[in-house]
Amino acid sequence: MHETRFYITTRFAKSYFFYIGSSGSGKSTFLRTLAGIWPYGSGTITFPIGDTVAFLPQKPYCPVGSLRHCLTYPSTLSSSDDDMKIEHLLNLCQMNSWCDRLDEIQDWSQVLSLGEQQKMAFIRILYHRPQWLFLDEATSSLDEQAETDLYSILIQQLMNYSTIISVGHRNSLKQFHQI
Repeated sequence: MHETRFYITTRFAKSYFFYIGSSGSGKSTFLRTLAGIWPYGSGTITFPIGDTVAFLPQKPYCPVGSLRHCLTYPSTLSSSDDDMKIEHLLNLCQMNSWCDRLDEIQDWSQVLSLGEQQKMAFIRILYHRPQWLFLDEATSSLDEQAETDLYSILIQQLMNYSTIISVGHRNSLKQFHQI
């Protein structure tokens, strides 16, 4: 087998792609390969220089530390402007009850339900605004209304900025994607 090289030379802002399939059909493998994080096989995927890439799995990473750190990870610096932005995003994503806990230090993966972790991960994405966003069934632990609300916010906030590629098994996600 020959090494494959895949060059992404342009970003399709306002482009939202959706790959749907049943469990075990290779959706996650496809997405991880495209995102450049699949460790098996050989080849290269190159994104435009300077573009930021984010990958959001079903079970998001929640670092131990303050809630602020959990929401802004991997950033390490924070300012009062960041707090205003974080509080705005918490309110936007209907997580406003967490605004007064930004300084609280916890193992957030043990404190938050998986659905809350997924919402917090969406807030992290909205905070960082990556040019390329890969979502691997990132709302699987949310009910359809919460999923619809988060995807609506995501599209509204990133529509002129990000290319979004999602995989999932719910037909309800099709409405947020072009393909």
